[in-house]
Amino acid sequence: GVTATGFNNPAFFAYKTGSTQSLVSGAVTKVTFDTELYDSDSDFATSTFTPTTAGKYFFTTSVLCGADAGTVRYVNAYIRKNGSTNFGTYSPEDNGNNLNGAGVSTSVTYDMNGSSDYVEVYAQCQGTSPLVKYDNNGFTTYFQGYRIGT
Repeated sequence: GVTATGFNNPAFFAYKTGSTQSLVSGAVTKVTFDTELYDSDSDFATSTFTPTTAGKYFFTTSVLCGADAGTVRYVNAYIRKNGSTNFGTYSPEDNGNNLNGAGVSTSVTYDMNGSSDYVEVYAQCQGTSPLVKYDNNGFTTYFQGYRIGT
């Protein structure tokens, strides 16, 4: 048989583990990821994916936010291209601020030029002393992407 090479590459999967990230309540903040599961072309660094191969890329993220008990109102996640294009998902708001934590996931496809285009994840959480959190039992805050074609 024939073995395909380079299929869906470049590809990366990064996630948060071992440390939370403090947020200012309601402020949109870039999320950092401290662990890579894989990074086929070494195009991912801490918070930013800058692919060196042009094409269409599929990206997905999930963000878990926690705050002081019973104070979380919402969590939002955005995948931004070049710091400005904003594609995101909003969690349902709990106007009673009764949640201990909430998570949200979003996905998008972007054309990337293979040189200067980059993507990052941003999060927004309203609550008292909000944090981007992680769970060592699974990937609860992660960012992944891969090339799907030209």
